[in-house]
Amino acid sequence: MTRVTLPDNARGVAMDGSNRYTAKPGDQVTVSPGHAEYIRQHARPGRGQFTVGTKRGMRCEPCARTWNAWNLECPRCGELTEEVA
Repeated sequence: MTRVTLPDNARGVAMDGSNRYTAKPGDQVTVSPGHAEYIRQHARPGRGQFTVGTKRGMRCEPCARTWNAWNLECPRCGELTEEVA
């Protein structure tokens, strides 16, 4: 595992749809080496907010949240999701 400092404007990072790391802006998080390299390359200070996902989403009605296309079950509550048109 590797420690990475988040940019000043980041409150966390979500990777692979299920790996979520949260911290205060500028704090460090412990992530896998692959995730650390991705964060270093893409989450530079001044770069602004970014997301990686798909155009199509899967909606969890109980949580009132839309997840990525590969989330057949809600990562938060475990309910089945429905495709958003």
